[in-house]
Amino acid sequence: MKAFKKFGALLVAALLIVAALAPAAMADPATPTPAKPKITLDSSASNVQPQTHDYKAYQIFKGTVAGTTISVTDWGTGIDGEAFLAALKADEKFGAGASNLFANCTDAASVAKVISAFSDKDANAIEFAKVANPHLKTGTDVTTTGVEVDPGYYLVKDVNSNVPEGQEDFTSANIMKVVNDVTVTPKGSVPTPGKTVTTNAATAPNATAEGKKTDTADIGDTVYFTLTGTVSDALANFDEYFFEFEDHPSNGLTFNKIEAVYVGGTKYVYTDGGASNSLIKADGAPSYTAVSDTTDKNPAQEGWFEAIMGGDPAAIVGYKATEDATPVSGKTYYTIGITSGAHFAVTEPAHTVATERDRLKDPTACPENGGGTMKVTFPNLRNLPNLQVTDEIRVVYSAIVNKNAIQGGVGNDNDVVLNYSNDPNNKDKGKSIPSESTVFNVTLDVEKVNAADKTKNLAGAGFVLSREVTDGGVTNTEYAIVERQDNGDYKLIGWTTTAYTGDAKDNPNLLITTNGTEDTYTEVETPSGNPHSQGLYQVVAGSDPVTYEATNDTTVQAGKTYYTKSSSPKYKPLVVKGLEYAKTYKLTETVAPAGYDVPAAPKNETTFAIVAATSGTTSDDGANQFKLDTLEIEIKSGDGATAGNAGSSKANGDKTTGTVEATITNSNDLTLPQTGGIGTTIFYTVGALLVVGAGVLLVTRRRVAVK
Repeated sequence: MKAFKKFGALLVAALLIVAALAPAAMADPATPTPAKPKITLDSSASNVQPQTHDYKAYQIFKGTVAGTTISVTDWGTGIDGEAFLAALKADEKFGAGASNLFANCTDAASVAKVISAFSDKDANAIEFAKVANPHLKTGTDVTTTGVEVDPGYYLVKDVNSNVPEGQEDFTSANIMKVVNDVTVTPKGSVPTPGKTVTTNAATAPNATAEGKKTDTADIGDTVYFTLTGTVSDALANFDEYFFEFEDHPSNGLTFNKIEAVYVGGTKYVYTDGGASNSLIKADGAPSYTAVSDTTDKNPAQEGWFEAIMGGDPAAIVGYKATEDATPVSGKTYYTIGITSGAHFAVTEPAHTVATERDRLKDPTACPENGGGTMKVTFPNLRNLPNLQVTDEIRVVYSAIVNKNAIQGGVGNDNDVVLNYSNDPNNKDKGKSIPSESTVFNVTLDVEKVNAADKTKNLAGAGFVLSREVTDGGVTNTEYAIVERQDNGDYKLIGWTTTAYTGDAKDNPNLLITTNGTEDTYTEVETPSGNPHSQGLYQVVAGSDPVTYEATNDTTVQAGKTYYTKSSSPKYKPLVVKGLEYAKTYKLTETVAPAGYDVPAAPKNETTFAIVAATSGTTSDDGANQFKLDTLEIEIKSGDGATAGNAGSSKANGDKTTGTVEATITNSNDLTLPQTGGIGTTIFYTVGALLVVGAGVLLVTRRRVAVK
């Protein structure tokens, strides 16, 4: 059970019940004393959660009952009456000075007379419950089985003491009049987040929480996330209602920009607020005001900002949301101005998005500074014009899949949570459970072998990877931009529509099957002379596993072992990381292995598709978790190409690593056989042609002679 917070913070909301509860009969002593009335929680209500919430009833007024009315006689046991009355008179929402509704009240009865004119859900009733909160004393536990109470007016509230971290809830403040037994239904819904993903920019703004939870994209592609959130139906109970999307892209996703913000049917745009390198941006023209008093405040909880300094001499170049839990001495904090038209602010994670042109100039320019936190903050939703509690708030933003993207497995998961006001009486905030979506990548592993002997790997074969993309009814061919890793694998970092026109061997995006090298170290049985000049090696001291280094010894050291090194070729297949699974690709051979020719088109082309399915589960905290369920490669066309090593057109991939395999053969060996075979046939055919040609020439000459 979570430890109790300070009492004021425990009030997630308040429900004032004006309970005219039947007292014991005052008639003939022989008349049985009726049972005390009960206050019972409605167990059928979806937002009553006794396993995580504590509900208490506080007696505000004592009284006597006659029929369906109650006559207040004194302050109840659950309130500090004198302090409460003073607070009511000081609250200008009830009027100032002599015009205050409670200005002439002197006791509990006169206060009760004033509130008898309040309706169940009007602003005065809500404010009355708020003012009561700090002055509450002893409460009685209320459960779904009911609790007996003495007659009187009661305030029932959810003290919210058992809620797990990240699942703060609340109920709203309103007034109800009941007689005898009472059933209480807390009024107030919890803000709930949603997150979906798509690669289709046209459908992103229309996505809902029930939309796609998983999608797939190539590294370098843009994906679009839609965040959705609902507000509490107790919005009217709050003077200020803080609402914030807190989004966490994975390291494989680089934030690009906010595409749109919708509140209900209204679309908002935002600008940089006059600071082009500011992490904080807002719609309209936000203003920032320094906070004069930070005493006993939690800056992060207050939603304050801090300045971003830059330049020489240093000056304010922007603002960012502070994460300070306590004020830092000497630091200035700011509130964001919303009266000038700025309804929300955006905190962008650090990001550098390379354009396609940048990537062509520098293939390593693919963004890799993914992750971070992106926030869209509404300091006060109450200031948005015409906001309805049924309105959905949507944020659409784009991100680029970067070269840190995880291949296969659980993919590149990312989530959003909502931070929101959960107490009408103060600035306490709750946090929702997360809503997740996932982007998946896969890896292609290609073996290049001899058609006649598939155990013979062919190093030096070079390929260009391409795909076709249709946009606006126009289909274009795009060519992969790759980056070679230290281990010889290739990682996709983007696409270009510009075909390479130079010498095929010089193409910087050529994918090559290679012969690497494998080093072998052999001990020298009887070393002599100068080990260093002989190019000998020694074991690196303390290495595990054992590694070797060239020795610097100029003379043989007693007890020391020396080694010679030899290197032999080691074949490495073609490995490309960062593909998507819902796409058809083409590998075009443009460079042949030594001793082979590039086959004529279309025999040098292998077209293949990668297909997969995903599934999701729900964890204990309510978050969704997704994984690859199936993964398969299918060869669509290609001379001698097969999926995997089974010799068929389809093969399953490794779901854990997200890897699919293909085999491509090459059979046009240029080496001529020593005897027989096609080489001899060629000579026989050519010889025969020469003989025939000679005969034709002879006949021609004879005919000419006759003439």
